[in-house]
Amino acid sequence: MCFSAQASFGASIVLGIMGMYALRKAKPQERFLALIPLLFGIQQFFEGIVWITYANPAHQLITTLATYSFCFFAFFFWPVWIPITVLKMETNSRKKPFLYLLLVLGAIVSSILAFSMIMNGIQTTVSCSHIKYDVFLPEILETIGVIFYCLATIIPLLISSKKWVPLFGLLTVGSVAITHFFYSTYFASVWCFFAAILSSMIIWML
Repeated sequence: MCFSAQASFGASIVLGIMGMYALRKAKPQERFLALIPLLFGIQQFFEGIVWITYANPAHQLITTLATYSFCFFAFFFWPVWIPITVLKMETNSRKKPFLYLLLVLGAIVSSILAFSMIMNGIQTTVSCSHIKYDVFLPEILETIGVIFYCLATIIPLLISSKKWVPLFGLLTVGSVAITHFFYSTYFASVWCFFAAILSSMIIWML
């Protein structure tokens, strides 16, 4: 599979349109969920900027700003937004304490990744038609971080009481498995792309 600026910008446009439609369709408690395609569209737009500016040293500042914007979503935003989204919709009071626990876990993961980005910067490498974002975490912390990140962003979907959201979670699990098996070196970029495409089904879920 080949990823490119065209793929990122194409996904950005389609998800942006879908996201605007989803917001119009959503009930008040579903608006956080409805925002997901639009937000993924914005994230993919920033990665498109990385693609078209990376090879030109004259555009280094633009590349850096786009890289940090993409990684803001990838490393900091989603582990917090997903648990909050499910909490906003959840009607089963017995599930809410566990969802709050996952929100705390997501906040911890986000804080560690944000701290690493601030202290160590982000190294962006383009190779084999993929982008690698490195925030220089120690290997053991990186492994634990990936596990906790996935728990915070997937488990809330799987346990949600809202119809079809658990299916969205199962498909997300599948995207994680495929990304880890085939694209582990470029996990952040590729999984965000797959998750962005999957988010298009949210219109159907509302």
